Parts: sequence; structure tokens; C-alpha cells
Amino acid sequence: MGVVFDRSRFATNGKSVVSDGKNAGEDWFANVCKHLLPTKAGTALHYATGVDERSCQRYAAGDVKPPAYFLRALLRSPQGWTWLCAVMAESDEPWWREVKYAYEIIAVFEAKRKELLNGMGGKLNADTTGGP
Repeated sequence: MGVVFDRSRFATNGKSVVSDGKNAGEDWFANVCKHLLPTKAGTALHYATGVDERSCQRYAAGDVKPPAYFLRALLRSPQGWTWLCAVMAESDEPWWREVKYAYEIIAVFEAKRKELLNGMGGKLNADTTGGP
């Protein structure tokens, strides 16, 4: 099983794509977009958020800072976890460490559950589902 949160995913040549090492720079969002969405970033952001495509292109290019409602829509998209990890990439806040740890535990649990179910031949009954 792979690592759920890989810090190197948000770094190039040892440098963060999010910040300049001291703080999140003015174009942190554009830097992340270039890394995660190397082509047609504005279009991809538009499809993920439903926000006007031209506005998304401006956000991705760093011409305009993305507003809070846009970031909220992005975090609530199917790619929300990836974006949250990018935003929090260099954070060592205790709450963020706890979230990552909980996510790792869930991944291990699910892998073990699948392994056990495969060993049972995929047969489920009320005693093995763990659900209501």
C-alpha cells in the first residue's frame, strides 16, 4: 500500500511548489496549479468547481487571487483531498498531523478489510459487514 500523504508530491528539486520556504508566496495557488494541472488548468478548475472558466484561468495563471468561495468549491470537489494536501503541504500543525494520521489508519483498515474479505471468497453476511 502506498503513502496517503506524500510531501514530495508537492515539491520539485527539493523546493516546495506551495511556498518560498518562509511563507506561502503571493502566487502559491498558481504554483500548485502548474504542478497539479500542467495543461488547461483553468478548464480543469472550471469543471471541478463550476466557477466561470475565464475566472479559473486567471486564478491558475496567478493574475487574480482565488476568492474563498472558489477555494471552498475546490475543497468540496472530488479532488478536494489533493487540494487540501497541497494547501497544507508544509504545515506541522497538530490538527493537520492528526488528520493525516487518521487518514492513514483508515487506509490500513480498508486494506486489511479487503484482504480478509478476499480470504473469505467475498462472502458477506450480517456478522461480517460491520454495518447496520
